[in-house]
Amino acid sequence: MSVKSKHLVVFISGHGYGHAVMTAPLINAFHHLYPNIKITLKTSVPLPFLQRKLNFPFEYLSESSDFGMVNKNAFEVDLAESLNKYQNFHKHWAEHIKNTIIQLKQLETDYLLSNIAYLPIAAAKQLGIPTVAYCCLNWAEIFHHYYANNTLANFIYEQMLNAYASADCFIRTEPAMPMAELETQLVGPIATTGTNRRTQLLQSLGLPDSTKLVLVTMGGIETDMSMDNWPEILNLHYLVPDQHAHPREDISTVSTTQISFTDLLCSVDVLFTKPGYGSFTEAACNRIRVLYVERRQWPEHIHLSRWLERNATCQAISLEQLDSGKFEQELTSLLQQDNHPSAPRSGLPDTLDLLTNHFLLS
Repeated sequence: MSVKSKHLVVFISGHGYGHAVMTAPLINAFHHLYPNIKITLKTSVPLPFLQRKLNFPFEYLSESSDFGMVNKNAFEVDLAESLNKYQNFHKHWAEHIKNTIIQLKQLETDYLLSNIAYLPIAAAKQLGIPTVAYCCLNWAEIFHHYYANNTLANFIYEQMLNAYASADCFIRTEPAMPMAELETQLVGPIATTGTNRRTQLLQSLGLPDSTKLVLVTMGGIETDMSMDNWPEILNLHYLVPDQHAHPREDISTVSTTQISFTDLLCSVDVLFTKPGYGSFTEAACNRIRVLYVERRQWPEHIHLSRWLERNATCQAISLEQLDSGKFEQELTSLLQQDNHPSAPRSGLPDTLDLLTNHFLLS
């Protein structure tokens, strides 16, 4: 008589790529320990991106169970449209719960991991499915930051908070927001480490060994960047996303390198980015300098930037400097500094222990 294998369903927010970046090392490690557990990913993150990050076969459902906040670009939130979407979503809360319960049953879900949709957590609670929430933030806290003075939004906030509180465990990964209203388990940063392939990279670009390399990414939210006025510095070369291809001789696109992003990160001198969990932790854990564009209106910004200052060699510039290209002084100063002497301790072992305790030992 055959025994049905257990099934872990993982919900990953498609609000940028950071949620997928921090989830990938965890479920890679979990699958390595428990290869007989089937894993299904339910997310709007594109399948090719996940296939590059995950090293095991998985089922994929291209569906979104959360939207986080509506962004105009990587730096600006559309507050009116975000509130409108939340009001429409919570108006039909009971129906959403019912439909999610049906789906979890159809999937024959044994365990649920959410980063960081709250709807499936609430639905899983009603089914008695062991459930773990896992993230550096939660949408209730983000929502409350923007709409705390809106009395009509209080009910939505309480419903979100109650959903998160129904998880059996909430794993809060450094660098994390405080989450004072929730009981959480704090662990160290979760990030992928790579291999320095600098020699191969420089050869593929036809650049001398003395060249300083700057990897540019503003995350998974589409953002216009005008690089016409960016500083031209002797022996410095920028690597940019394909959609920002530019005719300047000191700019190349990342696809021309044929190197994975994490190995690319390990091979450059500076990561030029915005505050984001994936970019900051991967840079710190691979001991790479960071030049970042401040994002002070985003509530997570202060926690990310303070953590990075303790764990990496970094320098901040303003959004105005990005737009005008006036950041040569900050970039050259950063290049003259030594890399941070050590990488932060990984939170992966502690997180795996928590998953095992709440899934397999529950």
